[in-house]
Amino acid sequence: MKIKEIHVSNYCSFGYEAWITFNSNIMALIGRNGVGKTNALDAISRM
Repeated sequence: MKIKEIHVSNYCSFGYEAWITFNSNIMALIGRNGVGKTNALDAISRM
């Protein structure tokens, strides 16, 4: 199964809505501390 996009609403550090789009076969989450990288992975694992 390949995830192309997820919609997160009112979850942890995400505000009301967040759309996360995965565009390629290689994936890396890069960002500053506290922007929600771990929360994005946690949301995917809970699906």
